[in-house]
Amino acid sequence: MNAGGGNAPLPAREGQRLALAQETLRTDAVGDAAVTYVEYCTTCHGAAGSGGIGPAINSQQFLSRKNDAAITQTIIAGGTRPGSAMPAFGDRLTSVEINAIVTYIRSLQATAPNVANPRGTQQGGGGPPWMRATATPDPNGATAP
Repeated sequence: MNAGGGNAPLPAREGQRLALAQETLRTDAVGDAAVTYVEYCTTCHGAAGSGGIGPAINSQQFLSRKNDAAITQTIIAGGTRPGSAMPAFGDRLTSVEINAIVTYIRSLQATAPNVANPRGTQQGGGGPPWMRATATPDPNGATAP
């Protein structure tokens, strides 16, 4: 259906304008999403998504294994893996903001590298605290109740 409501094809020039407008909207949406990402996500995931206390989300390891629904659910409910400190944002962000963040994260995929430590540069490889490089074992082997 064209802009006039009919099914006739759009003239080439009108089609080009429509394509340009759609690309502009997509680019604006990614730009707005980047602002939302910076505000809520960089503290843990890094400015470029390269990781920190949270995992690297600008990595092929993450982006090739997580679909948009899984990313959305993690943003809404927070981290569900043992030892995850990611808070839930479902009560702090609107669905539009969450979708914008997912759009931004997905926009990184085309150029995302394989990273040496996708679990986060400050996590020492991730996993339970006793397996992290930053963990200090109890010299007596005991655990406190």
